[in-house]
Parts: sequence; C-alpha cells; structure tokens
Amino acid sequence: MPITTTAQVPPEVRTYFDRLLLTLARPYYIYDMFAQKRTIPLNSGDQMIFRRYATLSAATVPIQDGTTPPGDSLAVTDFSTQIKWYGKTNEELQLAA
Repeated sequence: MPITTTAQVPPEVRTYFDRLLLTLARPYYIYDMFAQKRTIPLNSGDQMIFRRYATLSAATVPIQDGTTPPGDSLAVTDFSTQIKWYGKTNEELQLAA
C-alpha cells in the first residue's frame, strides 16, 4: 500500500478555512455625527438659511412694584449654506430624491 505524504496533497486541502468572514474596514465619518438632516421640498432653491437667536442677558436687578422692567432686544444670527448633492450617478440621485 503506497503512503501519501503532505507534499502530494494540494494546498487547498492542507489549509484550514475559518467559516467566519472578516468584516470590511469602513471609514468612520465623524463629520456627520452631529449633522441635522432636513427634507427639502422640490424646486425650493439651492441655498438654505438657518437662524439662531442669542441668549438673553441675566436679570440681576430686582423688580420694583408698579414699574415695568426694561426689555431686552433679541439678536439674530443667520447662517447661510449651499445645498450640495453627493452620489455616484445621476440615476442614484433621482432614486434618493
């Protein structure tokens, strides 16, 4: 009876394959962690403006009985941004919208 050695066995048979596949390395996008997603109506332009009001100052003077305290005016800050679309093809952009 002939003896079979490891040199006669193909490398695929001599190798152990783990059944668990390795996960793919994916980029970790930290830029969109705190992003706000908005639905934009069709044909509404390519710019968006976000508005923020400043905080009011603290009231440090006691109110006198019978007098109206002076009011504070609100300060407004507008942030304008350009809307940009990202994707691989125009067909994928139409499917996403």
